[in-house]
Amino acid sequence: MSDIKFIACSVNQIPCPFEYQTLVSLADLVAQAISAIEPAEIAVAYAFGATSVMTWWGIGFAIAAAQKALNKA
Repeated sequence: MSDIKFIACSVNQIPCPFEYQTLVSLADLVAQAISAIEPAEIAVAYAFGATSVMTWWGIGFAIAAAQKALNKA
């Protein structure tokens, strides 16, 4: 399975010119994708996720508190 090759284009053009097409393995494609990720992008994604979780938790907490207050009235 590790000898499977994929056709990749080394330029950002559609359709890819034949002279820029290369055969690469899946491991090479993944390595290129991982090397393109920068720490700042990871930090932004983490901050977005944490903010989303806290926002929805806050909304749920506010709704639960309002329901509890209404039930006591």
